[in-house]
Amino acid sequence: IQTASGAAPTAAGLGLNVTGSVLQVVSNNFVSLSAVIVSSNAYVAASASYGVTVVPKQVNSRIIITLSIGMQYAPTNEPAMTTIQRDGVTLYSGSYNTYIRSIAGGLYSSMSQQYIDSPATTNAVTYLPAFRSASAASVYGVHNGGDYCITLMEIAG
Repeated sequence: IQTASGAAPTAAGLGLNVTGSVLQVVSNNFVSLSAVIVSSNAYVAASASYGVTVVPKQVNSRIIITLSIGMQYAPTNEPAMTTIQRDGVTLYSGSYNTYIRSIAGGLYSSMSQQYIDSPATTNAVTYLPAFRSASAASVYGVHNGGDYCITLMEIAG
């Protein structure tokens, strides 16, 4: 491939790695998980096996993180709060979930969150969910047998 003048084209000339373009997408859908039970009013991360890792191609790129949890459960009617962590650092404070199903002894809910991160590195970074309750009562970040999906989309900076 060459330009009209015979020179080698640049990546930008081919429309590659242009600011705002998608550089890569990494996703994992976790199904039939073991319960993640939290009894803390401070965020507690899920185990590392619940994480998804990306190696950014550019130091100035952004990562759009989409987290969807199919089922959370609060046996004490206590709201479960969710956030996303990057390499053990909480990126933002989550909000209370909207409960969609109430049964005797607890509440079920599903939730989805998005966050745009600027990791400023080309080294591998791992994102995973973290959970807490409002008053340290027991909540299930993921109910036994529940599912969740995390998708990472790198956008050129």
